[in-house]
Amino acid sequence: MNRVPHFPIDEALLARLPEPKSKGELEPVPARAKLAVTASAPEVLAACASLSEWNRRAEQLRIPTALVALAFLGLAVFGLVENRPPLLGVGLVGLALGIVGYVWLVGHDVNDLQLGVVVAVIRTFAPELQAGRPVVLTADFTDVTRAPGQGSGSVDVRRHVWLDLTLPLADGSSAELTAERRLKRKSRAKRKYTKLKDTLVDQLTIRLTPPKGKAFPESAKLRRPRVGGLRVARATVTPRHAVFVLQTHPFGRLFNRLGWQGQRGQLLTERQIIHATIQSHRSLAEAVRGSSRKS
Repeated sequence: MNRVPHFPIDEALLARLPEPKSKGELEPVPARAKLAVTASAPEVLAACASLSEWNRRAEQLRIPTALVALAFLGLAVFGLVENRPPLLGVGLVGLALGIVGYVWLVGHDVNDLQLGVVVAVIRTFAPELQAGRPVVLTADFTDVTRAPGQGSGSVDVRRHVWLDLTLPLADGSSAELTAERRLKRKSRAKRKYTKLKDTLVDQLTIRLTPPKGKAFPESAKLRRPRVGGLRVARATVTPRHAVFVLQTHPFGRLFNRLGWQGQRGQLLTERQIIHATIQSHRSLAEAVRGSSRKS
């Protein structure tokens, strides 16, 4: 296979992005919404917009649905106390429908921050993509607290891959971005509640592959990218792919009698994902050019 001509993505893309307004989610989001799309960038963004609209409706209707369910519960109690079977029957049916509706709405109330990250990344890279090749997106907005747990005793450990995005870049290469959220939870029973102490870390894996029929040079030496708020855990290159693994600094949150409170750190933002992808692409380009000069 031939060596791949590799051109760095312009860092001016970062100028299109606002600074993140939030460090991360203080309260776990109970949604189970998923999105799997293979299409052009505009079509994928349209699918994200549709999910965002469902999310908006779910947020608007969740509380009214709960109030209606409570009203039917009151009607059922009144029918039971006054020995009026018709009212009791109507109340129980209405209560059941209200509970089902509330659970359905909660399941579609997705994590706004994660959905915003997906949209921002695709929209920012859209001008850098190769025409005629599809974007492949799998986004699972289920909260990490619902992932299968490990650990023992008062320590619970969970891991959840919530984003897998493949971008066909204009130079013929591809960038596959995978985001995984890791949770370590310590719990302690109190008199009236359970105290929770969470530590969350986001891991971003960037996998760059060469165009069809070409390869990266085996002698390429990668420079580790520098991205604010992320540390590089690994950077390797083979003829078929280059892999960069970056992690956020731990994000801490605490649940006590006052509710959820943030303590330190920051979870993965769209700006970090885009900057890390640009820096990884640039690092690979420099390594390829350096290898070519030596040979």
